[in-house]
Amino acid sequence: MLFRSTDNEITHSKNVHRIPEHKIAIACGYNKSINQNLTEIVASIINQKELLSKIILCFQFPGNENAYTRSVIHLLQENNIDYRIFNQRFSDHELAIYRKAMNFMIQVQSSDSFSGAMQEHLYAGSLVITGKWLPYAVLDEKGVDYIRVNSIQKVGSAILQSLNRKPDVS
Repeated sequence: MLFRSTDNEITHSKNVHRIPEHKIAIACGYNKSINQNLTEIVASIINQKELLSKIILCFQFPGNENAYTRSVIHLLQENNIDYRIFNQRFSDHELAIYRKAMNFMIQVQSSDSFSGAMQEHLYAGSLVITGKWLPYAVLDEKGVDYIRVNSIQKVGSAILQSLNRKPDVS
């Protein structure tokens, strides 16, 4: 059986990272690589107008900004989307708290060998949205509750359809 975060742990985790409790926290990828498809994720979410006031998008951009991170930030600001950038490297403990704070994790890279970050989000209780093109059949075999989308453009609608859904990975 997998570890589940309690409501108090989730509230504490959101407070630690200055994420409003009432917001749906969405981890977008787990680094600042262009392979994370972050501009495409944000564009998909922008298309779901009824989501925008309910969410806060969270990004891990450790180190200095680059042209790609600036383009993501510009897109967020241009569309008045609530967001949080974490540019420090987290310790293992801080990373665990961050993962507990997230309601969703979006993992739609172009390719991936089996994201450890995604697995950690599943263990922390985040509902993960990932691409059908990624090699996660083992999760299906084990009955893990997560969402697979056919394209990055479907991410926003998948979030909207899943707002009342709780992951069940036991």
